[in-house]
Amino acid sequence: MHTFVLFSAILAVALCAPVEESYVDFAEDTLGNYKLSYNTKNSSRTEERSQDGKVVGSFTFLDTDGGKHTVNYVAAGEEGFNAEGADLPVAVPEPQDVIQSRSAHLALVEHEKSLNPKSVVEEKPVVVEEVLAKLVIPEIASLPAVAVPEEDADLAAAKKELLSAYAAALETLAAEYKKSA
Repeated sequence: MHTFVLFSAILAVALCAPVEESYVDFAEDTLGNYKLSYNTKNSSRTEERSQDGKVVGSFTFLDTDGGKHTVNYVAAGEEGFNAEGADLPVAVPEPQDVIQSRSAHLALVEHEKSLNPKSVVEEKPVVVEEVLAKLVIPEIASLPAVAVPEEDADLAAAKKELLSAYAAALETLAAEYKKSA
């Protein structure tokens, strides 16, 4: 009897526990405005687009440890996509030496412009072979010689057969091309 009472009490508590309902709601008009929202056990999202193209929304999710994370965002024209949330990464500040190097470089560029204000930078294509010819490539220590197997009669016959099949395929392709042209 005690087991029945205990089982009934547990069942009553389980039935009275709130149940989280999942849903999806979407509405759109002919002007491109819309409202979206959904809710599941582990995530939810709301988003709204106005007639000017601005999209405002937020989403939440539970991580594997059960922690709740929320991100709010706005996407609008030239302002781009901007998100805010406690869990988003933050920008790392630029090191001082990089800031100083950039400033020195820009000052040098401005100085050169002031010395020669009428100079025009001419863009012209670069010939790769000329650039490669000017490269100074350091010598590399010689590698040990690798023995290359000599070509025997079987290998020579296989090469000859392959090349003749390739030539035949090219002739067939050329003939088909002439027919279609």
